[in-house]
Amino acid sequence: MKKVVFLISLIGLSIASANATHNRAGYISYTHISGLSYEVEITTYTVADSPAERPALTLEWGDGDMDTILRTNGGGNGVLLSNGTKENKYLAQHTFPSLGSYVLSMEDPNRNGGVLNVPNSINVPFSIQSELRITGSNGSNNSVRTSTSMNFDAAFGVPFSQNLAFYDLDADFLTFELATPRGADGQVISGYSVPNGVSVNPLNGDFVWNAPQQQGEYNFAILVKEFRTGELVGSVVVDFQVAVLPEVFIGVLGGTNAWPTNNVGDLALTVQPNEAIDLNLNYADANADSVSLNAYGEPFLLGNTSAFDLDSASINHEARNFRWTPSISNVRCAPYIVSFRGTSNGHLSTDVSLLIYVHDQSILSDPDCMVFAGIGEEELDGSGRVNFFPNPFSETASVTFSSENVFDFTFEVFNGSGQLVHSESGSTQRTVELNEHFASGLYFYKASFSDGKIEQGKVVVQ
Repeated sequence: MKKVVFLISLIGLSIASANATHNRAGYISYTHISGLSYEVEITTYTVADSPAERPALTLEWGDGDMDTILRTNGGGNGVLLSNGTKENKYLAQHTFPSLGSYVLSMEDPNRNGGVLNVPNSINVPFSIQSELRITGSNGSNNSVRTSTSMNFDAAFGVPFSQNLAFYDLDADFLTFELATPRGADGQVISGYSVPNGVSVNPLNGDFVWNAPQQQGEYNFAILVKEFRTGELVGSVVVDFQVAVLPEVFIGVLGGTNAWPTNNVGDLALTVQPNEAIDLNLNYADANADSVSLNAYGEPFLLGNTSAFDLDSASINHEARNFRWTPSISNVRCAPYIVSFRGTSNGHLSTDVSLLIYVHDQSILSDPDCMVFAGIGEEELDGSGRVNFFPNPFSETASVTFSSENVFDFTFEVFNGSGQLVHSESGSTQRTVELNEHFASGLYFYKASFSDGKIEQGKVVVQ
C-alpha cells in the first residue's frame, strides 16, 4: 500500500512539473501572405529556469482547425533576457476557408505562481487571443506588433510608466484600452482585479500605474484595436506582467517640457514630409550605479531613417538627440508612436511617449482621416468655434461655441469604432450638455455649421 501511495505521489509531482508555473506575458500577431493565407506568430515570455519548457505550442485558428507549432527563435531554444525571463517565438502559416472574422487563440498551463491580482495564479492557464478580420471592403490586414520586450520591473511607491511602442504595417489607426486577462477555455479570469491608479492612454498606449502600493507580481492586459477608414479591421490582446520591487528609484526623464502637446496633454507634433525633427532628451538617476536611455518605435524600423544619437553620458546621467526627417512615403493618417525609455541599473525604467503625425495637404483635405487621426482640436477650415470642457471628462462635459455671428449647427460624437453615439442640432447661442454614460476610451466629435464650415477633434472619456 505504501508503494502505491508513493507512486501516486510521484505521478502527481510529475504532472505538477509538466504544468509548472512559467508564463509571464505574450501576444499573437499575424501577417498577410496572399489571398486567404496568413502567417501567425505567438510571442511569449516565460520564467527561464522553469521545468515547463515549451518547444512547441498549440494554436487554434478560429475556423475549427488547430496546429502544434514549433519555437523558432534562438535556434529553437528561445532567447534569454534579463531578470530570469526567456522570450519565445512560434511561427506557422494557415489558409482560411473564406472571408470572415477569426479568433486566433493559444492556451498553455500555467501562469507563474504568486501573481497578486490573479487568484490562485499557479493553477490558472495562460490564454491569449487576437482577432483577424478578412473582409472584402478593406482588403487584407496585418496585426499590430510591439517594438520592445515585455519584461517590466517597477519600484514600490513610485509612479510607473511603460509603453510597448506599438506599430502597424498597414498604418492603421490604433486605440488602446485595459482588458481582463484570460484563463481556462479562453474565459476572462474570475476574481481578477486592477490595482488603484492603473490606466492606459487610449491614444499612445502608455500604461501608467500611479503608484504601486504592494510589492509582488501583477498581470495586466491591453486590448489594441485597429481602424481603417473608421472600420474595425482587427485587434490584439497583449498580456504582460509587472514586478513591483522594494528598490529605491528616482530616475527622471527630462527635456520634454519644451516639446509640443495635443489638446489632452499628450506629447505630439505634426510635421510635413521632409521637415526635420530634432528633439533633446535626457535621463538621470542620482541613486543609480548605471543608466541608459533608449528609443523604440516604427521610425526606427521598416527602412525608416531616424536616429537617437548620444550627446553626453556619465555614470548616472545620459543625454541624447532624436532626429528624423520623414519622407513623402511616411505621409499617413495615423500617428507614429515613439517611446523613450530611461533605465537604471539595467532593469528599473520609466517611459515617455511621443505621437508624430506626418501630414501633407492630401491628409488635411480628407475629412474622414482628420476625424480618425485624432489630431486634436485642429479645424478643417480654421473656424475655431468649438469649446469642449473638460477634456478629458468622466461624467459630464459642456460644449460651447465662439462666434461673432449666430449659426445653426449639428454636433455629433463618434466612438472609437466610428459609430455615432450622440447627435443634436441647434444654434451657436446654446450649450451642448453631454451627460450620457460613455464607456471609457477615445471619442471624436464633428461640428457642422450652417455657413458650411466644419470643426472636428477628439475627446477622452476616463
